[in-house]
This record gives sequence, structure tokens and C-alpha cells, in this order.
Amino acid sequence: MSLVSQILTTCLTKSAALRELSSVEDQVRARKVSREDFDKAREEIKTIEPLYLYLPAQVPEENLQSIVGKLRRDYGDRFLIEIKIDPALLGGCALSYKGIYKDYSLKAKLEKNREALKKEFDKFLI
Repeated sequence: MSLVSQILTTCLTKSAALRELSSVEDQVRARKVSREDFDKAREEIKTIEPLYLYLPAQVPEENLQSIVGKLRRDYGDRFLIEIKIDPALLGGCALSYKGIYKDYSLKAKLEKNREALKKEFDKFLI
């Protein structure tokens, strides 16, 4: 198993993968891992563009593992995420990948239906 595969097996986020890689640098100094393998792994991990997952609150680790597991099954094992907390989303999530942003949050649904909701509320106020 390659060094990158080992790191991606244990890391869900790109920042965690880079932290794990820097801890492997000690193994390079101890000559347990070759400098060439380390440099190759660092460059490969740096090139992985993460999917940014915007959530209204932190979610349990097991939920993140489930999300990343599904993404890796669907899109390949070289997949990492980055979590961004945005309480303004209210519920649901938003995704950003390779410059494309999709908002599946409650906030987006409310904004999209703002006029219809206003009309319904107005019926009760009149």
C-alpha cells in the first residue's frame, strides 16, 4: 500500500492528511520511509482538490466517515473534504467543488420561496 493510500485510509480532510504527512516526516528522518516516497506523497496530497462541505454545526466523526466513505465509493479513493461551519445555513448543507457551489441548506430554500412564504404569512395577518 502506498504512503498516500495509507494516509487517505485514516484521514477524511485534506488538512488532516497534510498533518499526518508531516508526522511521517519523522519516519523519513529515521529512514523508515524514503525521502522519495515522502516527497511523492506530499505532492500527490497537495494536488487533491477537496470538496468543501459547509454545515450549520459540527457533526459527529462517524457521520463524516460515512459521508467520505460514500464519496470515495462513488468518485474514487483519492477524495478528501474540508469542513466549514456556517451557522447561517440553519440546516442542511452547501457544497463547493472545483469552483462549483451548490446550496442545499434550509436558508437557501427559505430565500428561494421567500415571496410565496410571505404571501402565506400575510393571509394570517390580514
